[in-house]
Amino acid sequence: MPPKDSLEYEVNLLRKLVAFNTDSETKANYAACADFIAKEARALGFRTEIVSAKAQDKKQRPNVLIYFDNKRKKDLLVVTHFDVVSAGSDWTRKPNELLRKGTKLSGLGAADDKAAIAVCLGALRDLRGKECGKNVKIVVGCDEEVGSEYGIKFLSERHPKKLGAHGCLVMDSKLSHIGIGCSGIVMGFIEFKGTAGHAAYAFRNPNIVHKLVPFLNDLKEYEKEREKAASVVAAPSFAPKKKIWGRFNITILKVGHKTNAIPGSAEIGFDIRALPEENIKAVMSGFKSFAIRLLKKHGLKGIISMTGSNGYFVPKNNGFVKEIAECVKSIIGRKAELAGELGATDGRFIARLGIPTVGFGPGGSNPHSAQESITLKEIRLSKRVLMKLIRG
Repeated sequence: MPPKDSLEYEVNLLRKLVAFNTDSETKANYAACADFIAKEARALGFRTEIVSAKAQDKKQRPNVLIYFDNKRKKDLLVVTHFDVVSAGSDWTRKPNELLRKGTKLSGLGAADDKAAIAVCLGALRDLRGKECGKNVKIVVGCDEEVGSEYGIKFLSERHPKKLGAHGCLVMDSKLSHIGIGCSGIVMGFIEFKGTAGHAAYAFRNPNIVHKLVPFLNDLKEYEKEREKAASVVAAPSFAPKKKIWGRFNITILKVGHKTNAIPGSAEIGFDIRALPEENIKAVMSGFKSFAIRLLKKHGLKGIISMTGSNGYFVPKNNGFVKEIAECVKSIIGRKAELAGELGATDGRFIARLGIPTVGFGPGGSNPHSAQESITLKEIRLSKRVLMKLIRG
């Protein structure tokens, strides 16, 4: 018999979850992982439901809902996700094997966001048959890493009643602070068209790569434009600025396939982070005007495509924020820092429903990299906070 709060259940469950390669690009193993989570919850005695979206690419998009009915008037919604980013070239070992070294657990998705799933099921497991002050709905969504079009966004638009609650806790967050909002996000691409040809006869056609280099140098200057924007919402204390600020990054560059061939096309991808209170359409319009001016300046033909969604924030004096802050102080022993998330979480879709939404979770370190990890302490503390919140 393991000692109380040994986290043996949570660690074993996390190991099984990490073993599923739930790549958000390929959608591999989405259905298998969702079925596993639902089966695990049912084995613990909880009612489950899988709500799937019909995606244009015909690939399955299951979202798992787990219900803990305590016959109470208040409902707590808890949001996590099972999809992960693709394993990059920096991995030198199998990314879907959970590696344990002392109290540190490493693996793809261990921190973002599969530890949160283990925390949720571990908390419900320990609360079975005990007096609780709230009913609980846990949603384990898909596609969070690629915009949640068929994940929480889909549920919030097509099945809002299933998400109805007095408050929502998004566990795709850190222990360092309570997230009272999140940044808006724009994901975009610019496709360039040129004339392909043999490198030996480049004098016949302009080289699109040579034009692209100065264009990218100028485009990078948009980072300074975005940094001028400052939010009313505080940034986490680990950030370099006191308030959440606008950000811009060029993140993808695709061009060429042979050394002796001039490319006929190229593509770049970019990421824009907006303030929680900014109108995302205005942000997208501002960037488009900036990029079009540069395309004309450098004589390039480019097609700009973007998708985006607004951020959100909850007032510090909101009752749900205060309740979570009291739970954090009681468990962790310090006054909770209230700040916005630098990233964009699924909370932005829940907030649209008028539900007070905050972020707090196990966190972990180095998500989206080969160094991704979570500690037993982070799992233990986030689980205790969640249990206290549920018990009320």
